[in-house]
Amino acid sequence: MLFTAWSAYRKMKKGTFDARDFAVDEAMDMVKGVLIVISAIALPLLTLLGILGYTSWLIEPNGVARTFFWIFLVIYLFWLLVTRFVYKRIRRAAENAAKRIVG
Repeated sequence: MLFTAWSAYRKMKKGTFDARDFAVDEAMDMVKGVLIVISAIALPLLTLLGILGYTSWLIEPNGVARTFFWIFLVIYLFWLLVTRFVYKRIRRAAENAAKRIVG
């Protein structure tokens, strides 16, 4: 409860003194949250498939796990590159919008 109040106070203070950066930061925090959640799901899955496919720690190396590992790795890397591009575009658009509104 105390942390929430302190966080709200800090946001109000920053929004009052520097509205442009505050608006851009708030917009980008939402995008960062989505990126973190998807990466938190994908990276353990890739790690597990890599362990199952290339080591004998749990079971003998499995060709199906290797195949899924490479498929998911390519999809994840493609997704990472696309979201990085989109993240930069959204940040630029938010900064331009804040400049037009705030001045």
